[in-house]
Amino acid sequence: MFRSLAAPHRCVFAFRGTASFEDLLDDLGARDHPFAPAGPKVPTVPANVPHVPSDVRVEAGFWDVYTTSDGATSSMQFQVFALLDRYAASDRPVHELWITGHSLGAALSTLFALDVALCRPEIAASLVNFVSPRMGNAAFVRFYQEQAAQLDDATRTLRVQNVLDRVPDLPPETVGYRHVSAVTLIEFHKRETLPLGPDFVVHRHAAANYQAVAQCAAASPNGMCVNADLAVPGPRRPRTS
Repeated sequence: MFRSLAAPHRCVFAFRGTASFEDLLDDLGARDHPFAPAGPKVPTVPANVPHVPSDVRVEAGFWDVYTTSDGATSSMQFQVFALLDRYAASDRPVHELWITGHSLGAALSTLFALDVALCRPEIAASLVNFVSPRMGNAAFVRFYQEQAAQLDDATRTLRVQNVLDRVPDLPPETVGYRHVSAVTLIEFHKRETLPLGPDFVVHRHAAANYQAVAQCAAASPNGMCVNADLAVPGPRRPRTS
């Protein structure tokens, strides 16, 4: 979490990607679960939260990561809302909220963004995430986009993905999963790689490589990154086009 010191106060909530075998199992799931906005276990939920249609479904593994508590530790959902509310009540209230995440974190950031739109509509929130898997069914995508429209674009969404990354292909579209709209496509890969080698998964998906390509594009006058040997912190070096 990042928070500006000077007004107008901005916050960034960033959700990490896969970091354990348990996370990987959640990533590879294809069970669905109804979406419900922040419930009684989350502090100060307004009484006029919009009704969520019963056919709005999300992938159950992502939902479990977001909402499950082990008893000793509150759920992620509770923790992020409690933190958001603490800031809102402080002398540095949240003027603008940016939500982001990579891979599994992109899925979690999408759930949180919709939750904020439903339960904290007074906060101007934007979602920019990286290489998100498919989050829910067509009804979920439709409901998500309806909420953004009703908020007069207060909630803005953008997905960024490498066209060579296979994570956005999961869970399969053939079993009903869909992406939320608004995507920016980029392309990068490591130099001299085998088509189906380990690089196919790791280097084309690594957060450090996405960050390097984004920084390269931001530094360019035309907003494009064309670099055959882009330097990346650490051992991973993508080739971009």
